Amino acid sequence: RPDTVSVLIKDKDDEEYGDGERLVMTRRFRPGMSIVCTYFSKRVQGKTIEEIDFSSYPSEWAYTLELASGRILERETGTDAALRIAAAKVGYRIPSEKLKVVTKLRIGISQGGDSKHMFYAECGREDRIKDWKEMEGVERVKYGCSKAAQMLVNPSHSPPLPPSLFIA
Repeated sequence: RPDTVSVLIKDKDDEEYGDGERLVMTRRFRPGMSIVCTYFSKRVQGKTIEEIDFSSYPSEWAYTLELASGRILERETGTDAALRIAAAKVGYRIPSEKLKVVTKLRIGISQGGDSKHMFYAECGREDRIKDWKEMEGVERVKYGCSKAAQMLVNPSHSPPLPPSLFIA
């Protein structure tokens, strides 16, 4: 498996919402999450998966909140991948001097296993790509820092969150 990167971006001057700094993430459609969330809810305990009426549960459960993430391509550095992914998935052209390494985690089962590279960048309107278009199935979302922190503390009031978000 190839190594991957995740990028957390803080937009320091997000006039779109009128209240300043926002964390920029992605909202992804993941149909399997709907099944997992429904299956582990209290209302279905004791039922088999065939007995569950999935249409009676919130469609929101099929979406996850994620950092901008992706694979590192062959002959690409983690930094290069992070810059490419930030541009493609959330529409920010980050100058390399703004990109900070948070950590690198070995997530494989041995020294030869794959790694997750985590990055952080503080950006502004000058770093947003004009006329950027969202990728199919990947929606850019922005949350105030206090709202994002609240979602981490109380995950039952938020979309399913990936482990990398807790590290960032």
